[in-house]
Amino acid sequence: MGNSNITFKTLVVITPADCQRLLKLYPRLVNSIPYGEVCFVGAPEVGDIVSGDKELSGRATAIDENSIIPFNEVHALVAERMKNILAGRELPRGITGWYYQQFLKIQYALTCEDEYYMVWDGDTIPCRKLNMFQDGTGKPYFDLKHELHQEYFETMEVLLPGYNKIIKKSFISEHMLFKTTYMKELIRAIESNDNIPGSKFWEKIFNAIPEDKIQNSSFSEFETYGTFVTKNHPDEYVFRNWHSFRLGGEFFSVDTIKDRDFRWLAKDFSSISFEKGHSVRPDNANIFDNPRFQDKLTPRQMLEEAQKEYQDGYKEVWDDDNDTEIHNFNEGGYNKPQEVDEKDELIRKASAELANRRQQIENLLDSFDKQSYVRDVYHRRYIEEADRFSGKGVVYSGIFGAYDAISEPEMVEDDLDYVLFTDMAPQDYQGKWRIVVVDNPDNYDPATLTRIVKMHPWDYLDGYDWSVWVDGKFRVVGDFRRYVSYYGRGSGMICYPHYTSSSIDEEAQIIAAAGKADLSELQKQISKYLAEGYEGKGYLVEAGCLVRSHHDDKLRAVMDDWWKEFRSYNHKRDQMSFDYACWKNDYLYDICDLLIYSNPWVRAVAVH
Repeated sequence: MGNSNITFKTLVVITPADCQRLLKLYPRLVNSIPYGEVCFVGAPEVGDIVSGDKELSGRATAIDENSIIPFNEVHALVAERMKNILAGRELPRGITGWYYQQFLKIQYALTCEDEYYMVWDGDTIPCRKLNMFQDGTGKPYFDLKHELHQEYFETMEVLLPGYNKIIKKSFISEHMLFKTTYMKELIRAIESNDNIPGSKFWEKIFNAIPEDKIQNSSFSEFETYGTFVTKNHPDEYVFRNWHSFRLGGEFFSVDTIKDRDFRWLAKDFSSISFEKGHSVRPDNANIFDNPRFQDKLTPRQMLEEAQKEYQDGYKEVWDDDNDTEIHNFNEGGYNKPQEVDEKDELIRKASAELANRRQQIENLLDSFDKQSYVRDVYHRRYIEEADRFSGKGVVYSGIFGAYDAISEPEMVEDDLDYVLFTDMAPQDYQGKWRIVVVDNPDNYDPATLTRIVKMHPWDYLDGYDWSVWVDGKFRVVGDFRRYVSYYGRGSGMICYPHYTSSSIDEEAQIIAAAGKADLSELQKQISKYLAEGYEGKGYLVEAGCLVRSHHDDKLRAVMDDWWKEFRSYNHKRDQMSFDYACWKNDYLYDICDLLIYSNPWVRAVAVH
């Protein structure tokens, strides 16, 4: 391994929540970096998490991010730059945080005593031991992928006139090895640009970005450093194609991935990422982590089969693929296969087995479509007028803290309004939603702000007789007037049934297993409800789509109690208290006979 005797620190910039989420995999991260100390950089809580873990204590350290650059200084500058857009509203921390973590990586060079230091994404775990220097020459690697974000280079040209994209691929991977002297040169070059206000490099970076593009992630430390060094020190680094599995969290769970899985992944990938919000899709479960398939297929072969089902979005791309020129698709990696013991016939049979499984899924979906059609015919024949939902109706949703992307309705009816509540209006929006910016005087976090709008439609939608709430992860695809006429049977609320949980005990186990809440906190909540006499009725609802009358006083009491319960516990899972709030008020809702993930009115576009 080239330059195996060199030592330097590796910085893992991470939030406390992500540090806790990936904690069980961090011993593998530490073991895979043979160059010295691994330092987790973040809020003070990160230090508590690292020092409190018996497998990391003494093997990794933590650095308070504010000792490198105080967050509040950066946050204040961003708020000042965006004051015209904010119009008096508070700046979400997430906008600052995306830039701040990059500035920490750059600023560290000014105090670094080693020749190099490496930065590593906290949501990414190596599949094999790292080698960051070329054998023989001892030169460090620049690891490259396929990606292009034009704003990065627009900002770069302002900061460093004459600098632009210099290589065909991208310097952006899940890590980078910085040479300390070169990073200091870059800092000096940025700070010497007298045409940009500010004295510190990060002040000049923000002042180089138009205020309406700050939200567009308009700076990359990796592209900037890579371009600067390649132009000024072209012989210092060696280019290497980096092999990573970026969407790993959709195929493997942090809680169940095993050493066997990492050994298998290492055949084609150097690392795997578990990005925030990603979870194993139902159609991916028990496939990639199945030893039978792993024995027959390589990771690349498995992923290529899975990606045939993708219509759009991110795909792993290899150099020998036909579409490697599509820069917005990050590159996956592939080590040319070594000699393997399996015969071609075995691989052919495994591929056929996967193809057969896909066909079974397609047949099942076709069956669902036919069932949906039969239900449609039935409800048309026995349609009832839903008096509760006469008058003026509105379909509404909420996206706060940029948690979801705006999903445009596929169908818009002339006699229904479509309103999207948010905490920051999108620039130059020309879509089908009427955008309403919500004041936040109580400084609620995005999840809580979403729930107060979700649970109290009458407080935010004056002049309407009934409303349809649709979570940001769903897209409106059908006419809700027909939905109401099909399923309105006299109650002031219509819901979809939950498709996995029949009780809050089952739901608590699922939530805890997914790492979305602490099981002891959920059990505390259940115990309170049971002590009051709540028993459940054998089914729950999916609260991602709710039709409600605005003239039902009993329903308003249900929603008030739901809000009260949601605010009483240290988690954000509102489905744990919905059924209790209905029971407490002796409220019976009407229910649909279709799944929320398979019906003519909403379609899931994201998984939370």
